[in-house]
Amino acid sequence: MEEKIDLNVCYRKAFEALGITGSVQKFADYITEYAPVVLIVLDIGGKILAMSHKGGYNETLLPEDMDSKRRVELISQMIEYRSKESGGKSMLIHVSEEYYAVNEIVVKGDAEGFVISILDAGIYNAKDAEETLIQMNDIVCQGLGMLMERQEQHSHSHISTIRRVIARLLFEGEGKQLLNGTNDIYNEYVVAPFRVAVVRAEVYNSLQLQKAANYVSDVYENVFVYIEEQYACLLFTDIHTEECRDKICKVMDNMCEKYKLLCCLSGSFNEIELIDKKRFMCQKALEIAHEQEPDKRSFREEDYYVQIVCSCALPYIGHARYLERELTELASEDEAKETKFYETLKQYLLVGNNVSMAAKKMFIHRNTMIYRLSKINEILGVDINEPGIAHKILISILLQEQEKEEK
Repeated sequence: MEEKIDLNVCYRKAFEALGITGSVQKFADYITEYAPVVLIVLDIGGKILAMSHKGGYNETLLPEDMDSKRRVELISQMIEYRSKESGGKSMLIHVSEEYYAVNEIVVKGDAEGFVISILDAGIYNAKDAEETLIQMNDIVCQGLGMLMERQEQHSHSHISTIRRVIARLLFEGEGKQLLNGTNDIYNEYVVAPFRVAVVRAEVYNSLQLQKAANYVSDVYENVFVYIEEQYACLLFTDIHTEECRDKICKVMDNMCEKYKLLCCLSGSFNEIELIDKKRFMCQKALEIAHEQEPDKRSFREEDYYVQIVCSCALPYIGHARYLERELTELASEDEAKETKFYETLKQYLLVGNNVSMAAKKMFIHRNTMIYRLSKINEILGVDINEPGIAHKILISILLQEQEKEEK
């Protein structure tokens, strides 16, 4: 039987670690040099940031097999426990020969991660083990909170801890496995139908993204937010009425104007498996839309569906595009003669072969548009008003545009 853990030594070790270590992993290593425990430090979504244990510790207790589901179950139990227990102490779970203590790492009032401490129940009698592990885990959480504050790891989030946990799982692709009826807390929160929004700043500013996310969550309750580098990804849930759909559009449009951000919003869908695909499509649409309409801030995914598909198809189609040679010659003739036939054709097809709308977009008279379209028909040798041909030409033009952008 090992010597009992002295909590005063733990305090001293934690503050020494703050003075001599610069990372979460080194902090955990320093603590477990003294204490015979396994320490797992998690981010707000349950992803492992650090894991450490004392040399020679019981290898059967090491958590290599503690998958995401188990970690998140412990976190969700702790969150439920915290809603009933306001004292801030760690939650304790006794499972077989192990004691688990779980608590939040708090930075300036926000939960920024979690610590799970695991102790072999055979080391102490039950009463000593419980109290020792709880207090030690709390010491580690306090120390890591100070370390993260020093490193400015603070999200400034208004969003609840459980929503932030679920958001990371959903947007990092683990959502289906974890949410598929395994835990009531998720079934309560994640309710179809859904919509995804992707938000980014023209110049990267993480604080601006978080302020915008806070604004949305303050006015629309059923939303999950995940911020990763220059993007904020939002999942709106339980969208059963037209009023909800309209409110989401209005909230996102207002957010774009208030915080000077760019946003693309998806259509409604029901399957959790589509979240990542909808996120990808919104990101693609945002890139395409901002390039085409730089004065706009708010966009809709469905308006750029064809362009998104073309951007994905380009690597497989290459120069085997419909009327590739003729369209290239049309663009070359524009350059040589300073005409604008290629752009005219593109805008005409983008608005569904509407002469008046295309003329307005090109800032030319309707009769000028009709004249240009007649010349384009002659040059290409096809009827651009025949629906099947119009669709193929548009796709070919969009593929060419995508290729130019990638170069």
